[in-house]
Amino acid sequence: MKRLAVMHALWVGGLCCLPACVGNGRPASDAGKEAGAQVPGEDDAGIGVWTEPDASWPDVHLARETLSLPDGYVLADGGLWTAPSYDYARIAAGDVHSCALRADGSVACWGSNYYGQASPPDGTFVEIGCAASYCCGLRGSGSVTCWGQKPPSPPALSFTHISMSAVHGCGLLLDGSAACWGDNTYGQAKPVAGAYSQIATGQSHTCAMRDDGTVVCWGDPLAVKSTPTTDTFVQIGAGNWHTCGLHADGTTACWGDNAYGQSTPAAGPFAKIAIGANFGCGLRSDGQVQCWGDNSSGQATPPAHLVVTQVSAGSLHACGVQLDGSAKCWGDDSHWQATPMAGPFVQFDIGDDHGCGIGADGSATCWGNDFEGRATPLAGPFDRIALGSWSSCGIRTDGSIACWPAYPKPPSGTFVQVSVGDQHVCGLQADGTVSCAADDYYREILYPPSGPYTAIAAAAYFECGRRLDGSVVCWGADQYGVNPVPPKASFAAIGADSSQFCGIETDGAIACWYIGSSVQMAPPSGSFTQIAAGYDHACALATDGNVRCWGDASNQAAIRPPAGPFIQIAATCGLRPNGYVTCWGSYVIPDP
Repeated sequence: MKRLAVMHALWVGGLCCLPACVGNGRPASDAGKEAGAQVPGEDDAGIGVWTEPDASWPDVHLARETLSLPDGYVLADGGLWTAPSYDYARIAAGDVHSCALRADGSVACWGSNYYGQASPPDGTFVEIGCAASYCCGLRGSGSVTCWGQKPPSPPALSFTHISMSAVHGCGLLLDGSAACWGDNTYGQAKPVAGAYSQIATGQSHTCAMRDDGTVVCWGDPLAVKSTPTTDTFVQIGAGNWHTCGLHADGTTACWGDNAYGQSTPAAGPFAKIAIGANFGCGLRSDGQVQCWGDNSSGQATPPAHLVVTQVSAGSLHACGVQLDGSAKCWGDDSHWQATPMAGPFVQFDIGDDHGCGIGADGSATCWGNDFEGRATPLAGPFDRIALGSWSSCGIRTDGSIACWPAYPKPPSGTFVQVSVGDQHVCGLQADGTVSCAADDYYREILYPPSGPYTAIAAAAYFECGRRLDGSVVCWGADQYGVNPVPPKASFAAIGADSSQFCGIETDGAIACWYIGSSVQMAPPSGSFTQIAAGYDHACALATDGNVRCWGDASNQAAIRPPAGPFIQIAATCGLRPNGYVTCWGSYVIPDP
């Protein structure tokens, strides 16, 4: 085991939630010692200090500690945790999701999972293609399996290559002929006879490359006009209504629609090309990427110093496979389609459609929908972070609260916990008092009942707090004047989503209130340390590190979490012991 100095540990309900802790909530190096004892690391005397909370402390406290790294993880430059190497071989970008083919043939996906497009089937594939809200994979047997939103059904034939568009798909058979399926409004699914080595599908057209390098296209006249008849190519790719081909000398020629400059390629030379909806990217022989065309979401602006071995272009984002086998994406991330990984973090939180985490150095990193800057964090360092539907807030190391965007203005003071609703922010001070800030419409939030409190949690229009005796009280009112009434019980932990509250009672029972009747139908039994509420479901972190979820049976993706261990949960996401976030449900971030 290696030692890592100056990390944050998260106290929730009196439990330390990092792998250096044992079952009683103390760090492993401090088990059995008196509260408040100094516990330096084995090789770094005087660095690590733990102060265990007593009954007068709020339930959430961030302490500095010398942590033990889990087996299988190593220290990177700068002292951050690094996960085992990724092994992505190829990548495919859709509209609001992305998938990668691992070296072993399995598939990992991320981004929107509303239609199941980020939940690939089991088994192995030799090729994958994604479009709109679905993907298809080519099995080693030549059969095609698809997943996501009602993909066009491929015929039961044996293919050597496939290509997908939003409304149709095409593949090459063993004899080189093409077979297409799906929408044929413009004749895009009626291939021209011949033998081909490559095929590419656009929105309403298809192009195929013969063995001699010449290209033939069929379908929408807007897309196939000006198709070169004598040029020869080594690769082709199709966008919405345009097509590009890579010449043997590394130059690129494009034809079809050019409303966004998508048919005016960069000079190159390129070794490979990837064509998206209304933009394209070229991969140089040194691994650098240059793009052209529509850049409305930054999809034609790859990160500086990026080096990849393969690139794929989607609707408004693009992704590449880096030298270490990991994925790097850019462009639109509104549905997390450009977030193949998140971490390493020491604490994180999830909003409606964005997430943020704190690194070991206290800096914040966010992803997802950046409307009004909610995913563009302020400079740290931060000790804790909390997200609402529309904004993000962090507690700086001096105890002050900073939010982005800065509306409403957070309360002034020194705080140990922060919670964020739709239009309000509340902070918990070390003496157990709560201060809130809100716009005029939600002024009821500004007047919490008397405390002291040990924890707070925010829904859209409400705030709930846990008192020293474990009882919970809520305040605020929605547009109907409704104020949530929690059960009369003693709680060990509370959690909230924009639409409901849930808590773990001291006897281990789970209760939810306000909205979410489907969640209250059958909460699990067991021993839990944390709870996270969602719109139609809830999840709880068990003492063994596994997550149990329950709720609306129609939302299977949300109530079927992956196997643990996890050390923190928020919404349908969990923080692994290696500091990386895994998400399931409506938005997916896969395990390495």
